[in-house]
Amino acid sequence: EIESKAATLAEYAANSVKKGAAKEAALGADLLAVLFVSLDDCEEVFHDVVETLKLYLKNHRSSIVRGKLAEALAMGSFMSGEDEADTCQVLALLQAEFSDSKASKDAAAPALRSWGLLLSSLPDAFVAPRVKPWSNVMSALLNHKELEVRTAATENMAAVYEACWRHD
Repeated sequence: EIESKAATLAEYAANSVKKGAAKEAALGADLLAVLFVSLDDCEEVFHDVVETLKLYLKNHRSSIVRGKLAEALAMGSFMSGEDEADTCQVLALLQAEFSDSKASKDAAAPALRSWGLLLSSLPDAFVAPRVKPWSNVMSALLNHKELEVRTAATENMAAVYEACWRHD
């Protein structure tokens, strides 16, 4: 039954992100993430809302909402099987979120975890040539004041090096 109402649910959730207060926008992002996981094929629904997710990830004033949008964007990209180029575009958006020195843990930690999820979908041969720049980005976060951010950055560094090791 969810399949038949997926487009309507996604539209309502996207409208919550666009027009709702922080609490409603966060719930809308959560609903989208759950919807992407619940559908047998979420590609069409994801493509209907991806631009909204990207826009508000960059521009929403609430760090909690930006963290939820990062998770929803990554989940949609992961579940819809985006190609490497599209995945890298999402990785760059997430990286912009957690690389901001003023980013709070509410936005940075979910963006880092989401980045790691998408990294796991890329072939090792694609990751290996990017090990240096991505390791530099993660290394810069190892001194972050928040433990959750440091932990996520460490996990991502390990995943990058593991992919490089498997590739060699």
